[in-house]
Amino acid sequence: MKKSIISIHDIMPHTLENIKKIILMLDKFKCSPPTLLIVPGKKWEKNEINFLKNLQKDGYEIAGHGWHHETKNIKTIYQI
Repeated sequence: MKKSIISIHDIMPHTLENIKKIILMLDKFKCSPPTLLIVPGKKWEKNEINFLKNLQKDGYEIAGHGWHHETKNIKTIYQI
């Protein structure tokens, strides 16, 4: 059986509820734990950080994904 490599991008406080739903769906289908690409420069609450720490203890890999994850000077469509 082939294993997939799954990563979930743009994890921020305001996306966390949707991320939880995705994780539950992946668990339901017995997928390997995905790599979680976290945007660390956002305003994280202690309970949100604890949730991420618990996922890491359960085998989920945590990776940084930009510091603020925003673009200020979009000049071309290729920067979107």
